[in-house]
Amino acid sequence: MAQEKSMAAIPEFLSKAELLKQGAEARVYRARFLGRPTIVKERFRKQYRHPLLDEKLTHRRTVQEVRSVLRCRRAGISVPVVYFVDYTSHSIFLEEIVGSSTVRDHIASSPPSARCEGLEPLAERVGQVLARMHDEDVIHGDLTTSNMLLRCGPEDEV
Repeated sequence: MAQEKSMAAIPEFLSKAELLKQGAEARVYRARFLGRPTIVKERFRKQYRHPLLDEKLTHRRTVQEVRSVLRCRRAGISVPVVYFVDYTSHSIFLEEIVGSSTVRDHIASSPPSARCEGLEPLAERVGQVLARMHDEDVIHGDLTTSNMLLRCGPEDEV
């Protein structure tokens, strides 16, 4: 009975959250969790896969993603804090990096005249972070500028 309640709790919680994006693998929501701004990544079922295979793959990918985030944090790489993981709904609750933007949005908002020279330090920083990830045996798998956040402040951080 308790498991049935917990199985319904996450979908109900997400129905009240703000859907930010949906990709081929997951939906990304903005919500408040335990009073904190939170991003929730929910991996959803693939209708074209056999249900048992889909469950196994989705579970494994959720576990691997959480392990990679934790490995990066231990290595001192700036990644969001993992607040909670629900393996039944394949949902990961992460710290929302308030005031950040994607590297993609940052590049798009840069004036064309500044793109060549002005973005070189950013590209160098992205390469440094990626090298540190690889040193920790973390391979992203879907590394795009849309999947990288830039903290804006006195010293921009990827």
